[in-house]
Amino acid sequence: MEGRPNMVIRDLFQPELNDEILAACIAQHDIAAFEIVYDRFVARVFSLAAMLTDIPEAERIVLQVFSQLWLEIDQFIKTDSSFQDWLLDLTRKHLLVSLKSYDGQMAQHILDATNHWLSEGAKQATKTRDEQIESSSGRLGWQAFQDLNSEQRTAIVLAYYGGFKQREIAQLLSLPQNLVEQYIRHGLHKLRETFEPELVLERG
Repeated sequence: MEGRPNMVIRDLFQPELNDEILAACIAQHDIAAFEIVYDRFVARVFSLAAMLTDIPEAERIVLQVFSQLWLEIDQFIKTDSSFQDWLLDLTRKHLLVSLKSYDGQMAQHILDATNHWLSEGAKQATKTRDEQIESSSGRLGWQAFQDLNSEQRTAIVLAYYGGFKQREIAQLLSLPQNLVEQYIRHGLHKLRETFEPELVLERG
């Protein structure tokens, strides 16, 4: 409606606008609120999609997710979840649809994709000057991941970085859910065994 005040403009100088308030503004077709949400979450949505797909497909998923956000924001208003959880769940749903196109090769594709993602992360860690990454703990973390078997690495990455539920991981990897649970549990146990001596030394 012409002359209707933009709901967000009045608060643009606040240091942080609440996601849920922004979502309510988007439900009123507030473009400024949509732009703030886009800037806030586009990198997270893209990185989640790019972890398991190529760049063009990740860009397509970003477009799909934010288009659906604009058109179906009322679906979030009806839920009890946080806006971030709802948006990332929406991203995972689009990602699952995309990955199904691999048919019988989906599990192998995901194993390869997560291993590549970890490998690229390790390369970046060796290039950065950031003290936290360059610390012995940072290097130890990447090495610990590499010491896990491929299925353990993938299950942990999907669960703790991707936010996928165990039943979704089982579907993606074509594995029984109880086996996925074992991979995650045993993988985390190995990581703890690696880090605990280091943490003791650092405290000492």
